[in-house]
Amino acid sequence: MSGFSGSRIARLQYLRAIAALSVMLYHASYYLNSMRGNSSFLAVFGGEFGGFGVSLFFAISGFLMASLADRDPPPTLFLAHRLIRIYPIYWITAGICLWIRYILNEGAVLDPLALGLIPGGPHFYVLQIEWTLPFELTYYVIVFFIILVHAQRMLPALAAAWALAVSCGLVFAPYLQKGQFPTLLFIPLAEQSLPFAAGLLVPLAIRRGLVGAWTPIVAVGLLLMSDAAPPLRPWLLNIGCVMLVATAVLPRSDVRDASYDPGLALGDWSFALYLCHAPIIIWLFQFAPIGMSPAVLWFASIGGALCGAVVLGSVDMALYRWIKRRVDWAPSSIRTTATSAFLIGLCALVLWPEVIRVLDEREVAEARSTGLQIQSAAHAGQTITVAADAVPLRRDDALRLYVDSISYSEDATMTVRGWALDVEGRSKKMSLMVFHNSDFLDAFVPRVYRPDVLAAFGLQHSAVPPGFSLSAHVICHQNDSIILLLVTDDRRYTQIALPTQSLRCKTP
Repeated sequence: MSGFSGSRIARLQYLRAIAALSVMLYHASYYLNSMRGNSSFLAVFGGEFGGFGVSLFFAISGFLMASLADRDPPPTLFLAHRLIRIYPIYWITAGICLWIRYILNEGAVLDPLALGLIPGGPHFYVLQIEWTLPFELTYYVIVFFIILVHAQRMLPALAAAWALAVSCGLVFAPYLQKGQFPTLLFIPLAEQSLPFAAGLLVPLAIRRGLVGAWTPIVAVGLLLMSDAAPPLRPWLLNIGCVMLVATAVLPRSDVRDASYDPGLALGDWSFALYLCHAPIIIWLFQFAPIGMSPAVLWFASIGGALCGAVVLGSVDMALYRWIKRRVDWAPSSIRTTATSAFLIGLCALVLWPEVIRVLDEREVAEARSTGLQIQSAAHAGQTITVAADAVPLRRDDALRLYVDSISYSEDATMTVRGWALDVEGRSKKMSLMVFHNSDFLDAFVPRVYRPDVLAAFGLQHSAVPPGFSLSAHVICHQNDSIILLLVTDDRRYTQIALPTQSLRCKTP
């Protein structure tokens, strides 16, 4: 990071440490609740902590990418530096995690698209937190092309237009928001892109004298108000994070020695902490004695994650510097070939989910036809079960259908995540149908790797991915029901009704 003053880097490192700690505190509280049934810490360190940490990371990244682009680096060198900053330590951490999972017989399935951090999904993410990295990777590619065409002078205008486009999308086209797993085309319009786009404007704001003593005060005010005004939260949270970054990098004279400053060291190790904290927390909660105090367990998980970050972070920084020296010394022709191969591979892999959707279309079409037959019988007064039996389908207790989570977006789109499995392993294909009361909504094909589920039933070599993440636009009223129907290729089925307490229903 030569070219930045020591004090600016020091303050930026503190912000990185705060961002990583925020995400870690949220995940420790979340898993304490989900795995041990104690919500006391989640009431304090809830989802807003995780969201703040992610937004702050993206805002920092936006500022850094704008500052690097201003130096007019060789485009391939810029992209090569970004890639080696992410991939080596990520693959090392994921490899260690997969090895431990294998030893613990938890299932260790390699998902190439996940390990490649390819946008889209959902994928089976080994570390549970990788969903932000495809966003970051996409931002790097966007800035790479800006440098490639020598459009750095236009970067502020492009960033402002980008932030405006995201804002307009949030207001006028919320259906464009695809949550944590958008495909490449939707990432630039995702809410998560707002802090990065605004962060690109920080160098210009500093040059124009738009950052001063008022900035951190307003930033804290916006952040404190963000949860009290849900419709405005994307702007209050993300702009507040960008203003914190602008405050941190405002030129001042105080310089600290990183070698004696734990805060700066943790800033260096923040990416390692981000990568390793979730598996460490999960394993500690999984193997700690049942009777252990929740508070003791929570603090132990924080301590374990921090210790893991020290070890992994030291490896990360040493490895990055070693690889970076060799990348800098490499002939430009080699860098050009390598980065071109990466971009071609990225484009090919981004298109792969679309190919899968095309291949699934016949199966989905057949499932939709069956769903409409069931709907016709249900409209005639039969229950979904009786209608399914009349199609005819055959109910089979060897089929399992389970829902992990139900969430909603602002436009009433319901996302259901879970798993579906034939415990006898006879099915080669499965499809899911969604019914609202007696109305058929849509059909889906499970496509998410869930090695934990396969391992639990001794089906590690199953060719049918059991996990699913399906979305449907549903407006429920009290006493409505949402039913999931799992149908196999040999016409067997099972069904579950989503818990009524999990449905977001309108009052009569």
